[in-house]
Amino acid sequence: MEQEVKNYCPQACGLCCEDNAAYSFDTRYVSGADCAWIALRKVRKKWCDQYLNKQMVRNMCPMACDFCKNPVTLAPTSSPSSSIPTAYPTTSEPTMSPTTPEPTMPPTTTEPSLLPTTTEPTALPTTREPTVACLDDNSFETDEIKSCKWVRNDETRRQYYCAHSEVSESCPLACGNCCGDDAKFKFINDHGDECDCAWIAKQQIRIQKFCPRNLKDTTALKFFNVKARCPETCDLCFDPVGPF
Repeated sequence: MEQEVKNYCPQACGLCCEDNAAYSFDTRYVSGADCAWIALRKVRKKWCDQYLNKQMVRNMCPMACDFCKNPVTLAPTSSPSSSIPTAYPTTSEPTMSPTTPEPTMPPTTTEPSLLPTTTEPTALPTTREPTVACLDDNSFETDEIKSCKWVRNDETRRQYYCAHSEVSESCPLACGNCCGDDAKFKFINDHGDECDCAWIAKQQIRIQKFCPRNLKDTTALKFFNVKARCPETCDLCFDPVGPF
């Protein structure tokens, strides 16, 4: 049975680990993205955990998604046979009752285990890039540039201006240098509860409802675009523009 599973599920059993070269999917900005494209992303997990083009991405791109498994060894077909040692030595009973030294206690022996102890294979650790707040400078502007939002809202502008170090440093989100939700961002939802980016991320309907909004930060007491404060949750991550 174990061998049959290995034959049908070689990747799951750790016998091989290869990205599917024929697999591809479309994103907001890229048509025909593949496993090699994922491998170049700074934040790969957001793509690997998605179901795109009728497939779970990490199953199609196990190497790019760091989803390879350790090989699983077959369980032994039978238990090794071992004879349990006798507890007491066999001695002939004396005919008389001679004065003999008190017999020593039977030796204590450890009963051999029936099954060999095998170390269960450990799965490869899933690496996840740490979530770090990635915020554009809302006060940044020049004679040519209106704001970081103005830069990120047009791909042509983004490619042109983010090649300049001043823009890249002031607008890290727009320029694709990083992508992480702001853990300090809090807002009041429609029911009067204080919520954050993590609360939005728990349900797809919340992502669709709250990401397009401008909501007041209960700490900063200013209105912010939710997508700009929760870019990872709201899928506002950009590819880097380089070299810088």
